[in-house]
Amino acid sequence: MKTKIILLLIILLGLVLRFYKLSSLPAILNRDEAAIAFNAHLLNQVQKDEWGKSWPVILESFGDYKLPGYPYFTAAVFNLAPANDLSVRLGSFLAGVILILVAFQIAQHSELLHRQSLHFALLIAISPVFFFYSRIAFEANFALMLFVASLFFLLFIEASKTKRLFFDVLAILLLLLAVFTYNSPFLLLPFVILVIPVVRGMKKWRKWTLPVLGLLVVFVTSLIVFVPLTSQKSGVTIFSDETTWTNLIQHRQQYSGIAQNILGNKYLFYSQIIFKNFISSFSTEFLVTKGSAHPWHSLNNFGHMHWGVYLFGLLGIIWSLVETSNWFMHKFIYNKKHKKINKRRSKSIKQELLLLYLLFASLFPASVTVDAPHATRSLLFFFIFTLFAVIAIEDLYHLEFFKKFDKKHLLTWFFVFISIFESSHYFYNYFTNYPNKQPESLGVTFDKTIQNLDKKYLNQKIAIVDPDGYQYILTSWYLKLAPQVYFDTVVRQLPDLIGFRYGEQVKNYHFIADREDRSEDERILVEWNGNEWLVTEY
Repeated sequence: MKTKIILLLIILLGLVLRFYKLSSLPAILNRDEAAIAFNAHLLNQVQKDEWGKSWPVILESFGDYKLPGYPYFTAAVFNLAPANDLSVRLGSFLAGVILILVAFQIAQHSELLHRQSLHFALLIAISPVFFFYSRIAFEANFALMLFVASLFFLLFIEASKTKRLFFDVLAILLLLLAVFTYNSPFLLLPFVILVIPVVRGMKKWRKWTLPVLGLLVVFVTSLIVFVPLTSQKSGVTIFSDETTWTNLIQHRQQYSGIAQNILGNKYLFYSQIIFKNFISSFSTEFLVTKGSAHPWHSLNNFGHMHWGVYLFGLLGIIWSLVETSNWFMHKFIYNKKHKKINKRRSKSIKQELLLLYLLFASLFPASVTVDAPHATRSLLFFFIFTLFAVIAIEDLYHLEFFKKFDKKHLLTWFFVFISIFESSHYFYNYFTNYPNKQPESLGVTFDKTIQNLDKKYLNQKIAIVDPDGYQYILTSWYLKLAPQVYFDTVVRQLPDLIGFRYGEQVKNYHFIADREDRSEDERILVEWNGNEWLVTEY
């Protein structure tokens, strides 16, 4: 009963932190959120996306091809709540709260840290990355909750035959939803399929046949459906990046003859890049001190986790690597010398191996990305890394030094105190300083600016300086353009090198790259000066 009350308080804490000023902080939707919002608006109204396609499986948007999970969820929300910024962020908010409960359940069903389950739930509730992502309509955050929940049912919970069938079917459905919400679960799906037989026992094929076959169907189906995404999404990987290709050619030219085929091999070249990206994901700069290069992924001058979690997380990972390595050495050396099978298989060692496997696999989507390390594609990594921090706390209790203490929870309380102290500093900056220092790329107050323009100038021609090409979708959303008005007036530019197609016109608004591109009959000019939107009349 005590555990349930504390868990409820932790969930309530996470809920309040995520919901407070959710509609106004960040102050405005970013372009990806606006694309989700307006497409959901159209789907809700006329069951079409912004390209006029009825019930699309893939939403082309401005050329980035969004998966249907979050837009369709948001369209359903619009049936129950007003179509506003809060409703758009509701999916990510709910996912962030549910993730706290899922984290608790995973810890509860783990031999490694069931005594630390409340601690793990608390860390997920107050961790910067999970807090920050829960306040923006990130498809990745929604998909993370679905993916982690499916892992819980597939790999962590033990059940009777009847319940096992139910859990497996539920896990397959959750993974299907995750795959159709964000790209990372699709890339991680093969790693999950491969590990299920190992966890459940290779010889006990009846226990893993259903989930493996079910997930194979999900993977193949997704592969077929995602064909339209291949060309665009491959553009953000190292395998299709023009700069990487140029570097590969220069790298090969350093060698000649057989050395070119060996040392200049493209597979070796890409492996080095992937390994470098993999290692960079563990850096203090990325995880603790500065965070992501992209301003939408973290608070300025703050990382994705705190020092306490980072240091204990590294300790937990190193500790697990040593323990599992010793277990392997003992097992195989013992078998060779005594010619008999060692049947002592510790559940904790198996779970440590599983978590290490998931930790390293979780970085695959980010490691093949051009702009690695990449936070959005590393959310599962952050989750498991945090779990290892709690494992370190539990493992420390087994040292002789800590065994001398009668009250073993002292170490946990110390770590909780450090975590709360660091989090308080983070939340103070988020709710007091961040409102005045939001990313310039957001163009805050555009919502109010475009709404005032629409009232003041009615249908007069208005030019908006938009060098990036995304303001058309923000204009459409914040004016809540009627579907027919939008479809009758939208004009798009030709696709760029990576296939993006930016808006040139909606309603009476003309989007131009430079103020000099304004035509004579456009007597109102709107432009962003870095701090505010300026309206000039001619």
